[in-house]
Amino acid sequence: MLRQRYNLPVKGWRRMSRKVIEIVMNMIEYALMDNEDSDGIDMVQDLIKQGYAMEDIDTAFQFVLSLPEILKEKMQRREVVDCHGDAIRVLSPQERAKLREDAQEWLLRLYSAKLLTPDEFEAILTEVDILELEEVGVRELKWILSQVVEDEGRAILLATTPVFGPGSKDKILGQLN
Repeated sequence: MLRQRYNLPVKGWRRMSRKVIEIVMNMIEYALMDNEDSDGIDMVQDLIKQGYAMEDIDTAFQFVLSLPEILKEKMQRREVVDCHGDAIRVLSPQERAKLREDAQEWLLRLYSAKLLTPDEFEAILTEVDILELEEVGVRELKWILSQVVEDEGRAILLATTPVFGPGSKDKILGQLN
């Protein structure tokens, strides 16, 4: 696959792939070093001094620069398979600590009613995790939901879903059992 995508020669592919991988690893190491004064030319010169051919260096650069496109394509082609059936998603201790109880109840209610897809539910929880707030309530959760759900009309409908009072989480979990 990689050979075809980057027009790598069939002969010597294994040898070349090892070299290209070594170059990519060197590039990563170089990028992680604190080289504020370097413009990348030094890296190429160092690779040539180490004995790598310019063709292999070019292939490594092509590969690294095309990674975002490759990853985007893979994400678009990815098929999500629900292998858990009727399994219930349980909030982690970190998620429970960050989400206020009313926010937990509201989010679980939307998810258990299948108003949110599993991917949307996980994306919301990811956004909650990276949000720089000590505690996230329903108001913040509605804002996150409006950012995550792509269908604007559906996002508005979900964000205007009423919040039940205390104890509704137990009712929801009881309905699931």
